[in-house]
Amino acid sequence: KVEEANKYLSSREDCKKANIRTYEDFKNTMDSSDKNSCEIHNEMMNEDIFWELQEMKRITDCYECRDEIVKKSYSNKDYKEKVEAIVNGEGLTDILPEIIQDDYNDAIGHVAILILVSIVFMLLPLFLRDNKNKVNYIQYTSKRGRNIFKDKVAAGLISAFIIATVQLSAFFILYSKNNVSMFFNSNINSFLNRHLYWYDMTFIQYIIMTVVGIYVLSFAVTLIAAFVSSKASNYMTAIGISVPILFAIGWLSDSLLINQLEVIYIPKMLALIGYIVLITISIVLIAMGWRKEKGTDIL
Repeated sequence: KVEEANKYLSSREDCKKANIRTYEDFKNTMDSSDKNSCEIHNEMMNEDIFWELQEMKRITDCYECRDEIVKKSYSNKDYKEKVEAIVNGEGLTDILPEIIQDDYNDAIGHVAILILVSIVFMLLPLFLRDNKNKVNYIQYTSKRGRNIFKDKVAAGLISAFIIATVQLSAFFILYSKNNVSMFFNSNINSFLNRHLYWYDMTFIQYIIMTVVGIYVLSFAVTLIAAFVSSKASNYMTAIGISVPILFAIGWLSDSLLINQLEVIYIPKMLALIGYIVLITISIVLIAMGWRKEKGTDIL
């Protein structure tokens, strides 16, 4: 690459006039006060070869100083032991640029929000339409009618699974165009990744973990949406209740459950606790709704 850059520089008359004949001469123009040399430097940076050489130098420097960089960046005693384990392991030598990780996290975070919003607004009419039209009173007259509550919840969960699957499939079809499969087997605790994680896993394993997290969130939100639908008297009330819930879960998704899943500066078990709490709340709410449904009398 250096020889290629030297050949390119020696072929340009403006570089010869500025006495820039080698890549070493070119690097010296970075701090040059000469206006002509600075202009040539800026122009040359539009050529791929010079970007590649600078990036190769950066990667080499990061690799050689990886232990010091990691220890300096993550000096907190709360995760010092894990940092030492990462430094002494083999994963830190893997190549996974932070831009690849950040791009995926940002994209999957937005997809997660889109899926949750779609589920909520698709399922709000689940009970609300029957309640509004008083059809539920007819259903209460039979044992089978009361069991429709469970059937609707099951239908809601199936619908949520389909919605999440369709949207995730569309996302990964588009994401595959980024040609990042070469990094799938790279450890996410890479020397090129500014984030460190509690678990040593490959990039593809991390992707699978976020997908599982989205399905868990989808099912939890489905149960919450079903409960809201069964209690709300009209659509405006249902939307008014659902929007703050979506904001809260969206914030959790962005800051803990999806985008920042298992990063080392967040307590190790916090994400798992977050999922457990969310699942517990959703199950308790739907159980309360089912208990009230069974005990409702027609007056």
